[in-house]
Amino acid sequence: SIVAGAGGASLGAGIAFETPTNAYSAAAAVTKSGIQVGTAITAESFEDFVLTGMIAEGSGAGQLNYIRSEVPGRSYDGPSKVFTITQVRYLNNNSGGAIGVNEVALTTAGMGGWTHTAQDQWVMTRDKLPATVNVPDTGQLKVTYTIQLTYPA
Repeated sequence: SIVAGAGGASLGAGIAFETPTNAYSAAAAVTKSGIQVGTAITAESFEDFVLTGMIAEGSGAGQLNYIRSEVPGRSYDGPSKVFTITQVRYLNNNSGGAIGVNEVALTTAGMGGWTHTAQDQWVMTRDKLPATVNVPDTGQLKVTYTIQLTYPA
Protein backbone atom coordinates (compact mmCIF):
# COMPACT_ATOMS: atom_id res chain seq x y z
CA SER A 1 0.00 0.00 0.00
CA ILE A 2 1.15 3.56 -0.60
CA VAL A 3 0.28 6.20 1.96
CA ALA A 4 0.66 9.83 0.94
CA GLY A 5 0.26 12.97 2.96
CA ALA A 6 1.69 16.40 3.67
CA GLY A 7 4.96 14.84 4.85
CA GLY A 8 5.51 12.80 1.68
CA ALA A 9 4.72 9.21 0.84
CA SER A 10 5.64 5.87 2.32
CA LEU A 11 5.47 2.34 0.97
CA GLY A 12 4.26 -0.50 3.14
CA ALA A 13 3.49 -4.14 2.55
CA GLY A 14 1.15 -5.23 5.27
CA ILE A 15 0.23 -8.84 5.93
CA ALA A 16 -3.43 -8.01 5.22
CA PHE A 17 -2.49 -7.31 1.61
CA GLU A 18 -0.47 -10.52 1.13
CA THR A 19 -3.05 -13.23 1.64
CA PRO A 20 -3.61 -16.14 -0.77
CA THR A 21 -6.35 -14.10 -2.48
CA ASN A 22 -4.68 -10.69 -2.65
CA ALA A 23 -1.59 -9.04 -4.05
CA TYR A 24 1.14 -11.32 -5.41
CA SER A 25 0.23 -14.41 -3.38
CA ALA A 26 -2.05 -17.23 -4.46
CA ALA A 27 -3.69 -20.28 -2.91
CA ALA A 28 -2.93 -23.78 -4.18
CA ALA A 29 -4.31 -24.47 -7.67
CA VAL A 30 -5.04 -20.75 -8.24
CA THR A 31 -3.56 -19.21 -11.37
CA LYS A 32 -5.42 -15.88 -11.32
CA SER A 33 -2.72 -14.28 -9.14
CA GLY A 34 0.78 -14.93 -7.91
CA ILE A 35 3.64 -16.39 -9.88
CA GLN A 36 2.68 -17.96 -13.21
CA VAL A 37 4.74 -19.84 -15.80
CA GLY A 38 4.34 -20.37 -19.52
CA THR A 39 5.72 -21.97 -22.65
CA ALA A 40 5.68 -18.98 -25.06
CA ILE A 41 8.95 -17.84 -26.59
CA THR A 42 7.84 -14.37 -27.72
CA ALA A 43 10.08 -11.46 -26.79
CA GLU A 44 9.24 -9.23 -23.84
CA SER A 45 7.08 -6.21 -24.60
CA PHE A 46 5.74 -3.24 -22.67
CA GLU A 47 2.35 -4.33 -24.00
CA ASP A 48 2.45 -7.69 -22.14
CA PHE A 49 -0.60 -8.22 -19.96
CA VAL A 50 -0.93 -12.02 -19.93
CA LEU A 51 1.23 -15.06 -20.52
CA THR A 52 0.21 -16.15 -24.01
CA GLY A 53 1.45 -19.68 -23.37
CA MET A 54 0.41 -20.00 -19.74
CA ILE A 55 0.74 -23.51 -18.35
CA ALA A 56 -2.60 -24.57 -16.88
CA GLU A 57 -3.13 -25.96 -13.38
CA GLY A 58 -3.59 -29.70 -13.24
CA SER A 59 -1.94 -33.08 -13.68
CA GLY A 60 -2.86 -33.67 -17.31
CA ALA A 61 -0.48 -33.49 -20.28
CA GLY A 62 1.34 -30.15 -20.35
CA GLN A 63 -0.04 -29.02 -16.97
CA LEU A 64 1.62 -28.18 -13.65
CA ASN A 65 0.25 -28.17 -10.10
CA TYR A 66 0.55 -24.63 -8.72
CA ILE A 67 1.40 -24.83 -5.01
CA ARG A 68 0.28 -22.14 -2.54
CA SER A 69 2.60 -19.12 -2.54
CA GLU A 70 4.96 -18.95 0.39
CA VAL A 71 4.56 -16.13 2.88
CA PRO A 72 6.46 -13.21 1.33
CA GLY A 73 9.86 -12.51 2.84
CA ARG A 74 10.44 -8.89 3.83
CA SER A 75 13.61 -7.17 4.93
CA TYR A 76 15.08 -3.71 5.21
CA ASP A 77 18.80 -3.01 5.16
CA GLY A 78 19.41 0.28 6.97
CA PRO A 79 22.93 1.05 5.74
CA SER A 80 22.02 0.60 2.06
CA LYS A 81 18.40 1.81 2.53
CA VAL A 82 17.03 -1.14 0.53
CA PHE A 83 13.60 -2.66 1.24
CA THR A 84 13.26 -6.19 -0.21
CA ILE A 85 10.24 -8.43 -0.72
CA THR A 86 10.76 -12.00 -1.92
CA GLN A 87 7.92 -13.96 -3.54
CA VAL A 88 8.31 -17.76 -3.89
CA ARG A 89 6.07 -20.37 -5.49
CA TYR A 90 6.65 -24.04 -6.26
CA LEU A 91 5.10 -25.90 -9.18
CA ASN A 92 4.94 -29.70 -9.39
CA ASN A 93 4.93 -31.68 -12.62
CA ASN A 94 2.61 -34.69 -12.35
CA SER A 95 1.74 -34.68 -16.06
CA GLY A 96 3.51 -37.85 -17.16
CA GLY A 97 6.07 -35.98 -19.30
CA ALA A 98 8.62 -33.18 -19.24
CA ILE A 99 7.39 -29.58 -19.56
CA GLY A 100 9.48 -26.71 -20.95
CA VAL A 101 9.10 -23.36 -19.20
CA ASN A 102 10.14 -20.27 -21.21
CA GLU A 103 8.45 -17.38 -19.41
CA VAL A 104 7.47 -16.39 -15.88
CA ALA A 105 5.17 -13.67 -14.62
CA LEU A 106 4.26 -12.03 -11.35
CA THR A 107 0.58 -11.16 -11.34
CA THR A 108 -1.87 -9.63 -8.94
CA ALA A 109 -5.63 -9.95 -8.79
CA GLY A 110 -8.19 -7.66 -7.28
CA MET A 111 -11.49 -5.97 -7.77
CA GLY A 112 -11.47 -3.73 -10.79
CA GLY A 113 -13.65 -1.06 -12.25
CA TRP A 114 -16.19 1.04 -10.46
CA THR A 115 -18.71 -1.75 -9.99
CA HIS A 116 -16.38 -4.09 -8.07
CA THR A 117 -18.25 -7.11 -9.35
CA ALA A 118 -15.44 -8.98 -11.07
CA GLN A 119 -11.92 -9.90 -10.13
CA ASP A 120 -9.36 -8.50 -12.54
CA GLN A 121 -5.80 -9.63 -13.13
CA TRP A 122 -2.72 -7.50 -13.77
CA VAL A 123 0.65 -8.73 -14.94
CA MET A 124 3.20 -6.75 -12.96
CA THR A 125 6.15 -8.27 -14.78
CA ARG A 126 6.66 -10.88 -17.49
CA ASP A 127 10.12 -12.27 -18.00
CA LYS A 128 11.31 -14.33 -20.95
CA LEU A 129 13.88 -16.84 -19.72
CA PRO A 130 17.24 -16.93 -21.53
CA ALA A 131 16.90 -20.70 -22.00
CA THR A 132 14.12 -23.24 -21.61
CA VAL A 133 13.87 -24.76 -18.13
CA ASN A 134 12.75 -28.36 -18.49
CA VAL A 135 10.73 -29.69 -15.56
CA PRO A 136 10.85 -33.52 -15.67
CA ASP A 137 7.84 -35.66 -14.82
CA THR A 138 7.50 -35.77 -11.00
CA GLY A 139 9.91 -32.81 -10.85
CA GLN A 140 9.43 -29.53 -9.03
CA LEU A 141 10.10 -25.98 -10.21
CA LYS A 142 10.83 -23.18 -7.74
CA VAL A 143 10.27 -19.62 -8.97
CA THR A 144 11.52 -16.68 -6.91
CA TYR A 145 10.84 -13.01 -7.57
CA THR A 146 12.87 -10.48 -5.61
CA ILE A 147 11.46 -6.94 -5.53
CA GLN A 148 13.73 -4.21 -4.20
CA LEU A 149 13.13 -0.55 -3.49
CA THR A 150 16.15 1.65 -2.80
CA TYR A 151 15.36 4.74 -0.75
CA PRO A 152 17.28 7.98 -1.34
CA ALA A 153 20.05 8.95 1.06
